[in-house]
Amino acid sequence: MYKPILWNVLKVLLVFLLLGQAFIAGYEARSHRRIQLIDDVFGGNAWDFYNPSPASSPPLVRTPASPRTTPLRTPAPTPAGQFLLREKRMNDSFAVNSLDFVVESARNLGSNPDIQDPDGSFFSGKSNGGKFIEVDFAATNNGTQSAKLGGIAVYLKDSRGRIYQQSGLADFIGGGGFITASKSGYTEFMRSNPIETIKPGFSRKYFMVIEVATDSAGLTVVVGNQKDQNYFVRLSL
Repeated sequence: MYKPILWNVLKVLLVFLLLGQAFIAGYEARSHRRIQLIDDVFGGNAWDFYNPSPASSPPLVRTPASPRTTPLRTPAPTPAGQFLLREKRMNDSFAVNSLDFVVESARNLGSNPDIQDPDGSFFSGKSNGGKFIEVDFAATNNGTQSAKLGGIAVYLKDSRGRIYQQSGLADFIGGGGFITASKSGYTEFMRSNPIETIKPGFSRKYFMVIEVATDSAGLTVVVGNQKDQNYFVRLSL
């Protein structure tokens, strides 16, 4: 009696089980078709569409540090009574006021010179305890107007900073010293002559004789206007 009933119950359960499996299989097939359709429409992975991953952080971009700049230093002002000197070599040209100068040569004449050169130049004198230095240079006017030499200083300076001006009246008075000189093709430079001029396109050659201390070394000749155009040339003596 019970066996037919039990058998019928088992058949009903089996039918429900088969129906459930068919339903699940159909659902998965329909889901797969929907996902495939989304892939075709959006050109991507539908799983990512349904389950988006957290937005990735943008790459860290390092801004290069700006280069460190060194502030410009204001040049120290030139002390009162002093001026900037620029170095030139022997036979280099440099401009002072409206003239171009070239220091050509220099020589040590000694303490009591008595020199006669083959070209007729001569140097004769007696020092005040020092030694005489001869300096030869040329000045050319490359401008358009006559230029005066009166405002241009020419003097010697040694390695100890001692300055020696042109031999003159002070040397004669100092202790009986004197110098008589003449150089062929050159004119004795006299800064004290304010009317000495050079016409445009002309050149003049000058020489100077200056007495310095016997222990003076590292001599340089300075040529300048004692303002903004001042140069020195080392003398190999």
